[in-house]
Amino acid sequence: PSSHPAFIQRAYERLNPQPHAVSENGKDRQVPPGIRAWGLERFFFSLPDSPSPKLDTALFIPRQVGDRFLRNYFKIVHPYMPILSYAEVMSHWSRLWEVRPTPGPPWTKEIVFTALAIGARVCPTMGQDDLDSADAWAEHFSQAVDIPITAMREPSLQLVHLLLLKAAYAQHGLRPNDTFFYVGCASRTCIAMGYNRSAAVDGFGEETNQYRLTFWITYIMDRTTTLMIGRPSTFRDEDIDAPYPHDPCETDVLLDVHRIPPCGFITDWSFVRVMARMGKIADCIMSGIYSSQKISDARDRLMETNIHGCESALEAVCQDLPDYLDFRNIEGPVANDWQEVQRLHVGVIYHMLRILVHRPALVFATFFPSVAEAQSNIPASFPLRQSLETLIASAKGLIRLAHESLSVRQPDARSDSSLAIYIVAACVTLLYEVLDPETTPAHARDTFSSVEEATRCLEGMKHFGPTAGKTISTDIMRMAKNVLACPAIPSLNDMGNEFISAFPWLE
Repeated sequence: PSSHPAFIQRAYERLNPQPHAVSENGKDRQVPPGIRAWGLERFFFSLPDSPSPKLDTALFIPRQVGDRFLRNYFKIVHPYMPILSYAEVMSHWSRLWEVRPTPGPPWTKEIVFTALAIGARVCPTMGQDDLDSADAWAEHFSQAVDIPITAMREPSLQLVHLLLLKAAYAQHGLRPNDTFFYVGCASRTCIAMGYNRSAAVDGFGEETNQYRLTFWITYIMDRTTTLMIGRPSTFRDEDIDAPYPHDPCETDVLLDVHRIPPCGFITDWSFVRVMARMGKIADCIMSGIYSSQKISDARDRLMETNIHGCESALEAVCQDLPDYLDFRNIEGPVANDWQEVQRLHVGVIYHMLRILVHRPALVFATFFPSVAEAQSNIPASFPLRQSLETLIASAKGLIRLAHESLSVRQPDARSDSSLAIYIVAACVTLLYEVLDPETTPAHARDTFSSVEEATRCLEGMKHFGPTAGKTISTDIMRMAKNVLACPAIPSLNDMGNEFISAFPWLE
């Protein structure tokens, strides 16, 4: 399967080939040992064991703190999930401070609260007290929003927005099951409203454009989430003929500077179109490469064709990128805040899709003593070593892009923990490959350098989920160091000491 949890379990099994004792506890039997050993059960299957910091509910958040959270939401999250109006959210936020606030549209308060929760998650923190306070407010506002099942009886645009916000909050906490649930509910609500059909979203008005934008953001989140967790997508492409949103008219919003969000005014929706194209490729990867159908010779050849087709489609996407989204141009000038955030997310998803296209080759090769022997067991038309090189280049490219963007081009986004699951996936991929008996000292050292760069990105995401992601990467690096230093690989016998010298935190 394509799911990140399944690959983590496979990596654990490769590092620990001995059979594991089965616990008498029924719950333990249901949890794969790798997921349990690295403490991931609390993210995938249950609520966190340790209670979150609590706040006195009789207290009100200082208004300036709430303003800060909302500004951070619109600076960091809004560029890649542009479903809310900055002016409307700030207006509703101000109205909540009135003695007798006037009621707004349905779900208005819940939308503001969830935006506050996400803003607290991505807010840069200064010291442990500041971090604890932000985490406590995030949990406070998140728990204050409850969506009853009866809400689905009255679908609306605002309900879709709220469901997407709840999904984004779960994604920032590294909780893919919760993300999948909320995105699925948002997707079905879009279908119930007819947003996937051109007849329902036809026209040129601002409201119609909002329907289109909301639908395509939902589509993008659905496809990227389902691929990473290995679940089926809600959408079928043959049922979709909704057009993309029209590019915004800058002259209208510039009449009122208070409508411009902190990330700047988004002047076109190229990001939406590019991500939607990659969403379609994600579905091809899921159905064509990670299909649950029984493997046969005919199926093997079809999968080979699908791998080539997905690779070609991804390359075509790169050829059509506007300059500000061209993540491969590392010499390009630093653009506006929203452009840099969108560039980062386009590049991360692109590299992640390429990793998933070629990951079957990596897993297949590990069943043989060498890549050459593995190649002899598949058609010569599929160059296994080239596929492995593409995989490793994409994993390193993802980490390099994240580190460059979060440290230099857009440092305000360094707390954006929605990227954590992709960075961890790239780390596990690299470390899975470095255990190959043919690994050279230079290659191992280069791989460890990339993973160390990734852990620095995860260190900037100081919240609960990404911290666990860093722990996983560090644990695997320690295991890899031990394996590479074992007597069975004479050329690497001295690697343990060399690694400790180069990476002293592994000791």
